[in-house]
Amino acid sequence: MIEVRDIAETRRFCQEALGCLEGPSKEELLDFNLYGYRILCRLNTQLGRHGVAAHYELADGKYVRRPRCSVPLEMTEWEALAERLKRHGVRFVIKPSVPSNRESGERATLVLQDPSGNAIEFKSFCHRGQHFVWRARKRAIRRWVPWVLLATFVSCGILLELQKSEDDIGVNNSDICTGASSASCVPATELTPQSPYGGLPVEWKRY
Repeated sequence: MIEVRDIAETRRFCQEALGCLEGPSKEELLDFNLYGYRILCRLNTQLGRHGVAAHYELADGKYVRRPRCSVPLEMTEWEALAERLKRHGVRFVIKPSVPSNRESGERATLVLQDPSGNAIEFKSFCHRGQHFVWRARKRAIRRWVPWVLLATFVSCGILLELQKSEDDIGVNNSDICTGASSASCVPATELTPQSPYGGLPVEWKRY
């Protein structure tokens, strides 16, 4: 969660400059989908014109604002975002930079500053193999999640039907014994006439 000085200003920045989708927000709390990550912006009327108090850290030999959050992106998403931010004239704490050797495993990075003074970092790893693994993992998740949800839904439906069938059978058996005479519920062995000689019932007596 980050604190902001003005709700309308923050909403305009996140939607227009960052391209965020807004979720269920409140009067003093904004909820955004930031490239698949949830970011909450809470109004703080005490901030004033200068915004949040800055915290600095050493980067590339100079002190810069410490990011409040860091968002990893795919390389194509990072490049598109960097161009979008430049077109909107967003203020950068660290300008977009990409290593010259993308096979080295280093990362492309940029740090921007929102209107309230919050620093937000966007990064992307440049190692090609890792990039392809990341893309394949996301495609696999998008492919299998719907099937997993469908299988779960079908399984729950089957279990509910089986439970309903068992309940119906129990009710029917209870109705049969209640509606019939008491003799009809006596076991058959008790109704079979026994031989006066003992042993098997009369109809099975051997001569």
